[in-house]
Amino acid sequence: MARDFIGGAGFGIKHLFDEVKPGIDPLGPENILVFAPGPFTGAGVPCASRMAVTGKSPLTSAVGMALSGGEFPTEIKYAGWDAIIIEGKADKPTYVAITGKNVRFHDAVHAWGLSPSIASKSSRTNCTTRTCVCAALVLPEST
Repeated sequence: MARDFIGGAGFGIKHLFDEVKPGIDPLGPENILVFAPGPFTGAGVPCASRMAVTGKSPLTSAVGMALSGGEFPTEIKYAGWDAIIIEGKADKPTYVAITGKNVRFHDAVHAWGLSPSIASKSSRTNCTTRTCVCAALVLPEST
């Protein structure tokens, strides 16, 4: 698959095409979120710490994609993952902590209303190793 669908965007779109049925609610549990770093992420290539986050868009009901950089894509690769696919829907704010092959979901109510940088730092307190990925928080819009 890596040769046919190069990079995070290619992985994300391929997984959406294969796993998400037409007509599903983009905000429902049948949708997926694909966090996929690019092919050079973590390889020492300057400015290559990039990632695509892909899912069915609630705005268009077509492919929705956000591109990002920073530490999170590299942390995913250093933890030994080429992509992370989130399926289902949490009942409350949740974050994912990944240490090597161990994946755990944690309550993120403490992050409600915080800025992304402060929420990320407060969630990292549960991480005990360098290969713990705890930077992705998906929070519902506060009212």
